[in-house]
Amino acid sequence: MENHHFVSFDIETTGLNPLDHRIIEIGAVKFTLGQGIIDTFSSFVAYDGVIPKGVIKIHGITSEMLIGAPPIGQILEQFVEFIGEGGLIAHNASFDASFIGYQLGHHQLEYPKNQIFDTLLLSRKLLPTAKSHSLSNLKKQFNILVDKEHRALDDAKAAMELFNILIKDWTRPSVKYLSNLIQMNPPVHFYEFTLASFNKHQEKVKSINQAIEKKDKLLISYSDKQKHQSERFVLPSAILLNNGYLYLVGYCLLRQEERRFRLDRITHIETQPGASAWMLYK
Repeated sequence: MENHHFVSFDIETTGLNPLDHRIIEIGAVKFTLGQGIIDTFSSFVAYDGVIPKGVIKIHGITSEMLIGAPPIGQILEQFVEFIGEGGLIAHNASFDASFIGYQLGHHQLEYPKNQIFDTLLLSRKLLPTAKSHSLSNLKKQFNILVDKEHRALDDAKAAMELFNILIKDWTRPSVKYLSNLIQMNPPVHFYEFTLASFNKHQEKVKSINQAIEKKDKLLISYSDKQKHQSERFVLPSAILLNNGYLYLVGYCLLRQEERRFRLDRITHIETQPGASAWMLYK
């Protein structure tokens, strides 16, 4: 196990939705448990749009910092070459994998077959009493020190350190660590986030984004896990990606609470003026 190669990686983006938002930084760390860091990869990514001020407050990356950066297609080719065929590590892996997977498809690049292990899911299973499983909180809990918060390379290094801490009991020769890892943390793959899988929701995403911008309410027909169909008004606030699924996040007027609705279970969606309803929500 000490000589097994892993690559921990992280991205910074212009938002939460891979259909509408873009990768603006990628960072990765190649390491083994025995040797530590072997090599690093880090690059800004060209972007000609406007980065929202709220997003800049999180990672500190401005449009000026991206001037002269390589295009995403070129960076992804370099990234795929860097990661090789080893296991990958990421915190909230489905988020990073979805953005990279979508862009790989958009640029007609081959999907790497690497297994991606999620330190977020792993920490939830191994640290059930932790107050929060965010990378920021776990860095504080385990005194993981990095130079910059919410920057790709530093967060990749932090995920690497967290991974080493979480699996430290599996490093004994008698322990089949890969079997443990896969059992505790079923991996995701870039090819789970194909262009087609996202494009089928493009019209729904467009309707939701327009409703959020105009503060309109949505009337949706929704099929739950038991295939029960219902109609409800929702005041949308965001589109969220979680474990490979896109969700509509908003205030459900039927249940009178904040809810999430999987886009693939929304069978019909229409926008209705809802400024007065938003006053209730505010």
